[in-house]
Amino acid sequence: ILLKKGGRLAVRAKYDQGWIDSLRLYVRGGNGGNGVPRVGGIGGSGGNVIVKASSEVRDLKATKANNSTKRIIAEDGGHSRKMRLLGEIGKDENITVPIGVTVTTDEREPIADLCKNGDTCIVAKGGMGGVEASNFLGCAGERRIIRLDLKLIGDVGFVGFPNAGKSTLLKAISRARPKIA
Repeated sequence: ILLKKGGRLAVRAKYDQGWIDSLRLYVRGGNGGNGVPRVGGIGGSGGNVIVKASSEVRDLKATKANNSTKRIIAEDGGHSRKMRLLGEIGKDENITVPIGVTVTTDEREPIADLCKNGDTCIVAKGGMGGVEASNFLGCAGERRIIRLDLKLIGDVGFVGFPNAGKSTLLKAISRARPKIA
């Protein structure tokens, strides 16, 4: 039910369940660090953005709360220095999601289907560190927009004639709030 409040429409809080079954995120792998040509130093590679399924997460609402900006950027790789020829490797960023999430691109191309506890997938790879082949310049990390879609599977279904009391039964045995005429 929509209510008019101060010239704008607002959804009545009673019917707003706050359930999120799809989430759109911007992800970017870390950039690779630059190398030092004079001494042959190699830059560190950038961190990856990893999506991991966990049984501890119940829904995508918790994932959204942990990543409120909806922008996940991995750490850049460290530059090579005279005192440290190998640059530090960038730290990976982990996105924890519930089991049963399908990861797709913004164009709906599938990346991964996370069905079991502990399933992981790299959604944005970090850039390579600067080496002689790249003129000692670090490469940029992969960037993209991904969608996390939660597959919902019902355990129980009610079948019956109209006005048989299906919604009344559902209300009596659960915390659901169906509309009852």
